Amino acid sequence: PEILPQLPFDQAIDLISPNPGYQHLEKMMSGMYLGELSRRWAVDLYQKGQLFMNERSDCIFLSKDLCFDAKYCSMILGDTTADLEEVNRILHQFHIVHSTLEDRKIIKHIIYYIIRRSARLMASFIHAIYTHMGKDFNHCSVGVDGSVYKYTPNYQEWVFEALHELG
Repeated sequence: PEILPQLPFDQAIDLISPNPGYQHLEKMMSGMYLGELSRRWAVDLYQKGQLFMNERSDCIFLSKDLCFDAKYCSMILGDTTADLEEVNRILHQFHIVHSTLEDRKIIKHIIYYIIRRSARLMASFIHAIYTHMGKDFNHCSVGVDGSVYKYTPNYQEWVFEALHELG
């Protein structure tokens, strides 16, 4: 944790994970936790009166840990409609029925930053391994798998962008 700065949401997820105190990087970038990181940030804004002001606190999205899967993050990032209709549809599934367009934009921004951070962490991790291995392995490839990498809009671009920045 001293080497890897964490948000309060990262620390909260660590406590409810099956392995508290371990695998901090995984909890910051894997599909198992990206939805929950996004949800917790949204709940924080709700508690501050900055999001979903017309919603009840006992709705599923605002009250149930681990209910918001990373697949919803991908779907929300892919919503390019003017009214963010897909975001609205997804929020309805979690009993958020009175969201404003501004609420939906905020949710999309939250997810954008959580997912982009994940991609940049992945790039940092790949770069660190590559640097550690040294020049003898210059012509080797790195294999990456997983639904977040494969299916999340812009994820691969963000990884490549960060790798390019790192050299």
